[in-house]
Amino acid sequence: MGDWICGWAFFEISACPRFLSLSQVSVRSSFIGPVIRWSLFDTGRVRARIAASEARTKEALIVYDRTVLRALQETDDAFKAYGAAGSTLGLRLLESAANREAARLARVRFSAGEGIYLEVLEAERSDFASRRALAVARTHQRLDIVSIYKALGGGWEICAQADQDCSGADGMSN
Repeated sequence: MGDWICGWAFFEISACPRFLSLSQVSVRSSFIGPVIRWSLFDTGRVRARIAASEARTKEALIVYDRTVLRALQETDDAFKAYGAAGSTLGLRLLESAANREAARLARVRFSAGEGIYLEVLEAERSDFASRRALAVARTHQRLDIVSIYKALGGGWEICAQADQDCSGADGMSN
């Protein structure tokens, strides 16, 4: 076997067992022991390195704080948007129910001969418009739920690696 460098600096041994005794070590150098290097007369350089290290630490802390604050802001915005979407959805549900009832009553009146068909068309147009607005409100609420999930760190699977299966629950590729 070749020589191995084991443990401390600047000595070579023929074998590197777990526990060494001095009788097992063949030393080719007259110096055995740790090497300590100290820049005693470079205090200015040492202080500059310390100041640079402290500046990098402060910069990393500022970046971290900014990231945390941005995440909290995104989460707060997502919850506020979800609350507003819930209120809008509630109002759209009431509007849709009222317009559906108005359209039903307009058809009943027209069937009884009390109204004109233009009233039925107008009521049905309002009913369809409110149903469309209801569908849009539901979509916004669902998107706001996704925004909350995303703001809270909900992950999306990255299927860029070739060795991963990127099929969904139905077995279809995304």
